Amino acid sequence: MYLERIGWVWKEQENYQKALAYYLKAYQLFQQGENKAKLAACGFALAEIYSKLEQTERASQFSIEATTTLRNRLPFNYSAANNSLVIGSELYDKGKYHLAMLFIDRALDTFVALHEEEGQSQALNLKGLVHEDLAEYKQALSNLEQSLKIKQKLFGLDHPDVAISYNNLGSLLIRMGDLPQAKTYLQKALNIREKVLEPDHPDMARSYNSFGSLLFRMGDYPQAKTCLQKALTIREKIFGPDHPDLATSYHNLGQLLQNMNDFPQAKSYYQKALEIQEKVFEPDHPHLATGYNNLGLLLNDMGDFPQAKFYLQKAVAIREKVLEPDHPHLALSYNNLGELSRAIGDYPQAQTYYQKALAIREKVLEPDYPDIAQSYNNLGMLFREMGDLPQAQTYLQKALAIWSKKLGENHPNTHRAQRNLEILEAKMAEEEG
Repeated sequence: MYLERIGWVWKEQENYQKALAYYLKAYQLFQQGENKAKLAACGFALAEIYSKLEQTERASQFSIEATTTLRNRLPFNYSAANNSLVIGSELYDKGKYHLAMLFIDRALDTFVALHEEEGQSQALNLKGLVHEDLAEYKQALSNLEQSLKIKQKLFGLDHPDVAISYNNLGSLLIRMGDLPQAKTYLQKALNIREKVLEPDHPDMARSYNSFGSLLFRMGDYPQAKTCLQKALTIREKIFGPDHPDLATSYHNLGQLLQNMNDFPQAKSYYQKALEIQEKVFEPDHPHLATGYNNLGLLLNDMGDFPQAKFYLQKAVAIREKVLEPDHPHLALSYNNLGELSRAIGDYPQAQTYYQKALAIREKVLEPDYPDIAQSYNNLGMLFREMGDLPQAQTYLQKALAIWSKKLGENHPNTHRAQRNLEILEAKMAEEEG
């Protein structure tokens, strides 16, 4: 129907009053028809528009009506559940996480009612991935563990679908900061895949990519590079030049090389990743924000502050639009804008951004999560440059304590925090003397 399409155009242009008029007309027409999926989608769009207009009661009303439509009025059968899961998967790929969750929940409810365990495992796995990208890590862990148990029951211990669950759990635990347990799951996934898959299977690339990400977090950069390059080699062989998995490999290698101070090569990989992402994703996709964020941070490290600001602001604009205000990726954007502000000497602005990042992280992450240590370290360095040495010492000590505990004494971040603290304390001793 053309009405909701015109409404969508106005919504994307952030002209919410005009969008509202078209969507309301479309909603009234859908209420008279049989297409309940369209009715629900239109209801969710209205909920989003009313939310933007700060009319929370109306937003809640349409959200509840749309959810009820999906849960209670759509056909209650296997085919409908499977179609709902496919739609949920497509919406997840597009970065429409909340809308995806509603279709996934509808599918899961039906599979449970039909005692269809394979469908349940697929829905739970996808639900876990959506929760992960929403930074709802405990819910994600529960869903992925449930999916794994069903798969083990249905397929045995060495099935490729079981390996998928192990790999997804490992990747989630990396985000949660539990690197030893992540390694256990990723090794199980790789062991199965090496046993039952061809060497150039896409899932082999996923295992190498995940292991590379883990080793990067653990500070083992040479081994991380080996794994990430193995993943890239497979993907370049089996995928076309614009495949999103290629962008993932380019991004991860860029991040690694940036930490190894190979800025020109890191920039090349980031630009390759962005070239693909800008082709295959919508302009407000969260993955595109990640691409802009990382290139911006690299350009900041290279001293190209105007270009760094351009990309970092593009990233934060997307994230503020599509993510919840306490999402860790939004904290990362604020942190990186703080880095830029500190680099150009705007200390008050840097402090504002750093503290916004820290407030989110302390709210949604565990107290000893490494990203909180990053915030403490950055605030410590800022206060050192501002001349507030006691405050700097407090923050740097907090950063060192977390990194030492979670990453180990030999991790590059731990070494960096120790060095920063030693330099600071030497300066404090010199001033006291």
